[in-house]
Amino acid sequence: MTHGVLVYCVKNDQVLLAQRPGGPDASKWNGLGGTMKTKERAHEAAKRLAKAAVGLTVDPGEPLGTVTYHHPMHGHWDVTVFRSQSITGTPKKTKLVRPQWFAVNDLPFKEMWPGDHLFMYRVLEEKPFTIDIWFDEAGNIAKQQVEFV
Repeated sequence: MTHGVLVYCVKNDQVLLAQRPGGPDASKWNGLGGTMKTKERAHEAAKRLAKAAVGLTVDPGEPLGTVTYHHPMHGHWDVTVFRSQSITGTPKKTKLVRPQWFAVNDLPFKEMWPGDHLFMYRVLEEKPFTIDIWFDEAGNIAKQQVEFV
């Protein structure tokens, strides 16, 4: 299983999402994040990946939830999700991602991963959650298990 993190930066009723130019998530809007290094803590990975992706210094605070993705083509991912309002800097486009602020009431769910709608509003409301999502080979949700803590 691959371990990763997602950080959703929230400021003035907007959330920062990023779009990658290539890979399995090309053209999908997502939070800042990626794969954790061996023995790296989720909190440290969140800070490192936000800085590397768009140049922001963030304090991710405590984990808000976890999403475990089960995908036949991309493997199994256990992702720790953070919500940060402690943000320093201006997000910059890099070779890794193109960042954009979205109004919290106008999120681009059709251009996000299937399943993001299951937890995104929990993130914005700072309410804990645990979610497992199983995808079929076409990338559609085959099964989901949602627990709101």
